[in-house]
Amino acid sequence: MAPAVHFPIYRQYTKARQSANNAMVSFLAGSALASHTLQLTTGSNRLLPEIFPAVPHINRFNLRPDAAADVLGAAGPHLATVTIPYALAIHENFVTLCIRWIRDAFGFPPPRTVSSIRSWNEIDTSNMHEALVSMTGDALDQHGSVDLELFHLYRLMRNCHIHNGGNVTNALRRQVRSLSSGAQDRWRKLTRREADALVRGDRAEYSLLDVFSVFAVTKGLGRGVNALLQAGLAQEHWAEACVDDYQQESSRTRNSEA
Repeated sequence: MAPAVHFPIYRQYTKARQSANNAMVSFLAGSALASHTLQLTTGSNRLLPEIFPAVPHINRFNLRPDAAADVLGAAGPHLATVTIPYALAIHENFVTLCIRWIRDAFGFPPPRTVSSIRSWNEIDTSNMHEALVSMTGDALDQHGSVDLELFHLYRLMRNCHIHNGGNVTNALRRQVRSLSSGAQDRWRKLTRREADALVRGDRAEYSLLDVFSVFAVTKGLGRGVNALLQAGLAQEHWAEACVDDYQQESSRTRNSEA
């Protein structure tokens, strides 16, 4: 894969993704540290506010240490349920901004080859990558294509929890069945489970590893979008982008010699 071009929208995306990833990992580490600390209070019948009165908001966690440890130990899937929409939203904003950028700055045509899009307002998470491919006339590389499959998998998992009470949808089942062998291999390496495990029961179950996996998938897909723009934008487009970026970041006036 070609080195990424760090244009302003991509820099903003990278910073936001890294910040969110660090925050989610800190929650995981914090819950593990808390669980470890509670081992020092094993057997106590006192409530946590009595044992740790100086901890902010501890009254909201008004449990005995053993019960609190159980809650902390089961927090991973719940954190994944929160993390997945967060990571997808950051990526959606990045792709949407890229589409607006090349449309407004360079006059790129609308995505005429995507049947689900009849106007700019119909571009959403389900078709935005396909829209960008149509606009640029190029294709995602192999790595980007694999991560796009898994992006749609996570998108449909998210929809199960937001729109269907956590129950598996037929759309998710279809996406699992349609995964390429490359996507199945990447999913297996990231999550240490088979993709069809998602749809064996009625519930769309997350695991702790989904917290790391969704950020890995969006990072890879973000780099794929970056490579797509490198191929789809002409040299004069990138030259104009560099001039605009310099003008925004520099205190010097445009066309100055100093």
